[in-house]
Amino acid sequence: MTAPIEQSSHYQALPKTTAVRIKVEQDIAFLTSQIAKLEQQAHPNNLVLDTYKMVLNSRHAVLEWLLQGSAGQTEQPAIEQYSA
Repeated sequence: MTAPIEQSSHYQALPKTTAVRIKVEQDIAFLTSQIAKLEQQAHPNNLVLDTYKMVLNSRHAVLEWLLQGSAGQTEQPAIEQYSA
């Protein structure tokens, strides 16, 4: 039987909620960027634009819910807290 592989402790393990918050914050940044690019086009695809805006609103709602669950833990966005 082999011994378990030790993981490097160089990076602190992220709690699952923090990992989700990071992903949601990345999604928000991406969607905001894409919406801005679409809105600059002469003839943006309104279906895509409306879909991105709907998804962005959903991501903001999820982020608010996650932040309520971690109230008092940190004022700093998770993406900044764990970036190198």
